[in-house]
Amino acid sequence: MTLQHEIALFKLALSFLTRIPIHIDDYSDDKLNKASGYFPLVGVFIGCLLGLCVYLLQLVLPISVSVVLVIIIGLLLTGGFHEDGLADIADGFGGAFDAHRKLEIMKDSRLGTYGTLALISLFAIKYQTLVATSHIVMALIAAHGISRAFATSIIGTCPYVTEDTISKVKPIAKHLPSSAQNRLWLTFCVLCAVLFLYGMSLLKLIALFVTCFAVRSVLIAWFKKHINGYTGDCLGAAQQIFEVLIYCLVLLFLE
Repeated sequence: MTLQHEIALFKLALSFLTRIPIHIDDYSDDKLNKASGYFPLVGVFIGCLLGLCVYLLQLVLPISVSVVLVIIIGLLLTGGFHEDGLADIADGFGGAFDAHRKLEIMKDSRLGTYGTLALISLFAIKYQTLVATSHIVMALIAAHGISRAFATSIIGTCPYVTEDTISKVKPIAKHLPSSAQNRLWLTFCVLCAVLFLYGMSLLKLIALFVTCFAVRSVLIAWFKKHINGYTGDCLGAAQQIFEVLIYCLVLLFLE
């Protein structure tokens, strides 16, 4: 693989996960599958941008206002891509008993009670943890990178729900190519190394990994229980859950 090819895959991943206008010449499903390995790196990029924003904002504004603005900037940057998945999962899983009916609710563009409550809870946790930590820049970088690593790693671990054709958000792939898995976990390892150098002990890093892996297993079982597999909405919801989990763990382990 040439450097030019790898850059093209990263650009494709960046265009898929953000609203940044990037021209893609030769899109294909196979290339998107391979580009999924760069999703965690895109998360690191997003985290760095948001970290820079909050650093500059808090020079002139209270931290509480800065955090609200950074959350809004994050939504504008990604288009609420993952938050939409979480809201759909909450509405679908909470609003029906039959798997097919759950999928139908998930495709509905209207926001229901369960989705509203999930988003309110999500943003409340994000706000409280980011305001409370004195390591906000590191928290943003780690959370956006690690959350996308674990969410993407769910691909292929359980059946792809073919009825996802009725969903608003399509899954990235039915399996992760080995090259994509290598890029994904390499980014995760680099982030762990950065956290270690930043001051998180090896024992706490192990606890972070074990916690994330346990939550990943629970999410996979949860998706299987409700719809016998996963959809693109499931991956978006997983990313948001892992993101707030990392905020909590950074608050717990670094303060």
